[in-house]
Amino acid sequence: MYTSRMQILLSPAQRRLLEEEARASGASVASLVREAIDARFARPSAAARLEAAERLVAHEAELVEVDELRELIDARFDPPA
Repeated sequence: MYTSRMQILLSPAQRRLLEEEARASGASVASLVREAIDARFARPSAAARLEAAERLVAHEAELVEVDELRELIDARFDPPA
């Protein structure tokens, strides 16, 4: 539920861009403005950050030495002699 009202001034070009996007996407101009604010200023919660960090730590990957990686790349992309 939205309870706070705000008035902003836009240039004609900004207004036109918002209205065009609203028509194209079927969204309201207000919802586009809220989405833009969220995209720019929203911060993930501490719980969301912790969950992301735990997923990263839990991810297991096979690591190879640089020389072995170069050999794998060469074998994949160099034409046979």
